[in-house]
Amino acid sequence: MFVKNLNVYKGFVQIMRKANYVTKPPKPEIPKNPLKNVYAASHQKDNGIIYDKKPFKVLLEEGKTYHWCLCGRSKANPMCDGTHKDAYLKITQRPIRFTVEKTKEYWLCNCKQTKNRPFCDGTHKQKEIQETFVKVASSVTAVGRVTMLITSTRQRRRVRETASVHFYSEHRDAAYGVTLDATYGVNRRPRP
Repeated sequence: MFVKNLNVYKGFVQIMRKANYVTKPPKPEIPKNPLKNVYAASHQKDNGIIYDKKPFKVLLEEGKTYHWCLCGRSKANPMCDGTHKDAYLKITQRPIRFTVEKTKEYWLCNCKQTKNRPFCDGTHKQKEIQETFVKVASSVTAVGRVTMLITSTRQRRRVRETASVHFYSEHRDAAYGVTLDATYGVNRRPRP
């Protein structure tokens, strides 16, 4: 009797599992870059520094060509502003040219570690990327100028390069009459 009731119970559980089975909505398809095989910049081995831990949603138009920043140093991230052209930064990464097939909003990668450049593929969810922190170190020079240095735990080599660049830019800016005040705002003095 007990075995018979147990078989009935197992059958009932199986029916309930099938009846209450809910499918998840399909994951959105990650877009492809139609220009990937046209420009060699898409096949660069190195990734840039982590700019942000989350992707950026932006409206992109069909047929228009965009330049996505791979180095992570652009002030207009996720798009390139030409920072990589500064010879003193010694940046080896070049921007990724891309276009989209439909006009709509897309998620562009801001961690710069995606395998599907420039579109986000969820790589930013990895533990090592989420734990990477941005440390801002500031120092006041003898004339009261404030120099900011942004570093992260993964880019030790780049920190040394950035430090030398900041030293250069501090002296270059002094020649052009640019200083940073205590609130990190830029004050420009007229040139004589």
